[in-house]
Amino acid sequence: MALLDADYPDQLKTTRPRYFTILRVANLAAIVLLFLSLQSDTIEKILFVWAIILFFQIFLTPTRRLASTLFLSLTLYASTAYLALKYARQNFDPWPSMFVVESVTVIDLRCVLLAAALVEAIFGFERIGETVRRAAVSCRSSIGSVDSSLPDFLISILFIMIGLFDWLKVVSIGVSSVLDGERRQYATQLLLGGNHNVQVVVMASTVFLVCRIFTRRLGALPIISLALIWSPFLLVGSRKEAITTGAICVVLLAGLASRRALSVFVGSSFFVFMSPALKSGNIYDSLHEFILPQYMHFSIAMGLVPSDLGGTFAERAQFLLPNIFRLTELIDFGRAFYRLGITGVGLGASPFGEAQLNGFYGSTEISFAIVFLAAVSLMFFLSRRVPVFTVAAFGLLIVYGRSDFWTYMFFVCYVSVLVLLLANFPSSQRFSTDPARGLEKGSQCSHSPDSETTG
Repeated sequence: MALLDADYPDQLKTTRPRYFTILRVANLAAIVLLFLSLQSDTIEKILFVWAIILFFQIFLTPTRRLASTLFLSLTLYASTAYLALKYARQNFDPWPSMFVVESVTVIDLRCVLLAAALVEAIFGFERIGETVRRAAVSCRSSIGSVDSSLPDFLISILFIMIGLFDWLKVVSIGVSSVLDGERRQYATQLLLGGNHNVQVVVMASTVFLVCRIFTRRLGALPIISLALIWSPFLLVGSRKEAITTGAICVVLLAGLASRRALSVFVGSSFFVFMSPALKSGNIYDSLHEFILPQYMHFSIAMGLVPSDLGGTFAERAQFLLPNIFRLTELIDFGRAFYRLGITGVGLGASPFGEAQLNGFYGSTEISFAIVFLAAVSLMFFLSRRVPVFTVAAFGLLIVYGRSDFWTYMFFVCYVSVLVLLLANFPSSQRFSTDPARGLEKGSQCSHSPDSETTG
């Protein structure tokens, strides 16, 4: 089952408009009902029903698969902390009470449900799938059509240099110390772990190089360079950038890669996700990706966080500008929270917590829905003009539950720009590469716009 596969039984093709109209209305009605029924004592019942709705669409309705996967991810970020505390007694600084956790979880789930209802009503889940898939086909076709091998070689050399530097840093710290230390304790000492600009370059270059590996015959050097640059980063317990980059690659390549290649990629991604548990022996450590970001919102609900954390929403828009053009000094939302000293764990950011601080129209749910719809609207608006933006935007939306709006936009914009520049690298006879492969298969998984019209 390919993530972007849009195939479905022939009998549905003749009844598609009516079928999807009914499904869309039913889904919207169910979401509204869940939103209105959500209370502290109904969290688990609502989660159970919502999960059934999402899994039904993921496994049985291919054209709605991407949107449902997106909202499943957001639901995990909004509820895993509650489930971990209630059933596994997993609690962290600042040690919120069960009452706080339940109250915040209700708010966060309402944010997800309201956003899902508005996306379904305004755009439709099907349109997300077909828009992202069409952008992915166009994007990987552009990347695979680059005739010069020079960008592949330069990226590989850059990765080898950064990887060697980070491995030397790990050796100087001591591999045993790194393995015995807390997760991410030494991450900021690595080039890849301590600088957003380096992360953007590496993420964009990784997306480009992975796509080239699937569409061109590049040899072993790019694969070795990828392993060299990411392995020390994973060794110190960092996963965020690897998971984020992997999400973009899956969106970009699903439908093109063979089942065996996808199986290897999914297996590697699962290994990355489970790496904290393999290091500590505690299975719950792997769930920190979904658990810890929500503790920012718990801290806000407990009154421990100033309302101007990281600056106002408008001030944080300067995050998109280079430092020399910023009117005020800025740090990202997650790092600003970490500097408060409320916890010794790097929790990341929370879009739900950010929504409460924004407080548009006095509502956390409305605040979240406004910025989420802005992100989705940009993704649709630029899908034909700049398809790489749509691919990056959707891939990063999958992990939006551990970010904030302007950090999300920073990575989407700059990763897109760098991939776009690489995809337009001039041809060179001196650095020619093997003919493109697999692009016909990628083209075959696209449909004409007329065949994709949904009701």
